[in-house]
Amino acid sequence: MSVKHKGLFFLLALLLIFVLPPVMARWLYQHAHEYHLKHTNVGYLLKQPIATHDFFRPALTKHWHVVLANNNCCDARCQTTLHNLQQIHTALGKAQSRVVINLMQPPLCKHTSASSVAQLPYSPRLMAKLKQQNNADTVLLIDPHGNLVLTYPTDTNGIPVLKDLKHLLRVSQIG
Repeated sequence: MSVKHKGLFFLLALLLIFVLPPVMARWLYQHAHEYHLKHTNVGYLLKQPIATHDFFRPALTKHWHVVLANNNCCDARCQTTLHNLQQIHTALGKAQSRVVINLMQPPLCKHTSASSVAQLPYSPRLMAKLKQQNNADTVLLIDPHGNLVLTYPTDTNGIPVLKDLKHLLRVSQIG
């Protein structure tokens, strides 16, 4: 290798070492949303949280609420999802007191036999709003301020809900 090529190689190496990292950092900063690099939740995060104060009286406050929202009466699939949600509640351990499991279904349906599941009044307006966002029958996660923040499909096995709930309970001091 000649002296001229050594100098060119040395200059190129210096450029790569000192110029490439800031350029890559800037590019990653601008395009992080495309690659979900800051993505820590498993459920579907709503772009605009829905305030549930308009849909439920009394308002859902003071606790985190996991709501199984159903457009129809609770069938076998719904019962399986409820069982998974109860298992999530058990898996929370000492944080169980911060979370309430709820079921929302049409008023003509009979109440489920699950004792640890609170019944919420059915809200057609909320269901219509969820349907607009393609989340008709779904599991909802509502924060202690009454904002609907995350949704999950009803056929979820519960692990994604548990993962997000544990993360939220760990980082939040409310509820």
